[in-house]
Amino acid sequence: MMGMEAYEFGFGTVFFDMDNDTDQDLYWLGSLAARGEGPGGDFAPSFGRLLQNVGDRSFRDVTSEAHMIDSLAVDYSVLDPDDGDFDRTKQRLGVEFHENGKGVAVGDLDGNGFVDVIGTNSNGETYKSNGERTVAGGPLFVWMNSGGDNNWVTLRLSGRMAIDGTGSNADGIGAKIIISHHHEDRGKIIQIKEVLGSSSFLSMSSLDSHFGVGDADSVSVIVEWPSGRTTTVDNLSINRIHEITEPDS
Repeated sequence: MMGMEAYEFGFGTVFFDMDNDTDQDLYWLGSLAARGEGPGGDFAPSFGRLLQNVGDRSFRDVTSEAHMIDSLAVDYSVLDPDDGDFDRTKQRLGVEFHENGKGVAVGDLDGNGFVDVIGTNSNGETYKSNGERTVAGGPLFVWMNSGGDNNWVTLRLSGRMAIDGTGSNADGIGAKIIISHHHEDRGKIIQIKEVLGSSSFLSMSSLDSHFGVGDADSVSVIVEWPSGRTTTVDNLSINRIHEITEPDS
């Protein structure tokens, strides 16, 4: 995370595995005061940042490559600054064009096994062509993940409170999920997630627990339920959603 202080302000923030390679990538957006093209828009601005975890304790900024700038009408056709056709201002690639960013949520919206991102923006003042102030609506961005070759597994928990009135809450909020899988080149990898009832600023991600597992062909799962009960499943198949119900004792 070295160098993070060089980046902009943020509200909505999520860690998620964008490429299912087993490590966590980071996206955030947020504006403290207003839209970039409105009064006060240059105070604590941000136009969204997607940082890809490259696996050596460092991150790579892939915001433009992924087309995830929190601005309207961005032209992504030329992204190489050395290209003669590159025009940062004309293409609206600068932070000065940012929206009034607020919330970020993630989830697999189309069921392709790769996590998608939703970004929300508040209304904000802007200027008409004659200089008069007006209010522009805050757009909702839905960035769909086109996927890749890496494998995944998603776990959907059901607590017994919704079944027989005992045990943990219906959505398994508070449960800890531990998965492990083996790789020829990296050995055993362990990932841990908790099912949370909140996600980020003014936003809530899917309650499904998604894990990218790279080239693993199966996973082992331990669920530690809020009730103190435990579920253990070995050799769980990949590239599908598994529903796990809390045991009755």
